[in-house]
Amino acid sequence: MNMPLVGMWAKIAMIPYKLLFPIILMVILVGTYSLNGSLWDVGLMLIFGVIGYILKKLDIPVSAMIVTFILGSQLETSMLQSLSISTDGFLIFFTQPISAVIMGIALIIFAASIFSVVKNKRGNLADDVEM
Repeated sequence: MNMPLVGMWAKIAMIPYKLLFPIILMVILVGTYSLNGSLWDVGLMLIFGVIGYILKKLDIPVSAMIVTFILGSQLETSMLQSLSISTDGFLIFFTQPISAVIMGIALIIFAASIFSVVKNKRGNLADDVEM
């Protein structure tokens, strides 16, 4: 269906952002309201839009947050089940070889990410001092 409309889609891309943004915003607002006829849905959509804008400005990856929302409750349930079965507490996650390797890899990745953030901050501070 899109092959015959390629020319039209290309022309839409030529519309200036100042005109295209309000049109897109109105279509989104009308579409959100038309789903349930509720202003609550529109307000909720606007709140999440502002949250998304803030996350984009802070360079926080949205994909990681989506995965966290999807898998977080399952992870919490599984962890509580493991801790209730275990008599050793958190050591259950390090006693079996597979879980110990996975926890070790996770800790290494966590430490490496903290190290890279600290290294970048020190590099930025050194660049500021030299100027």
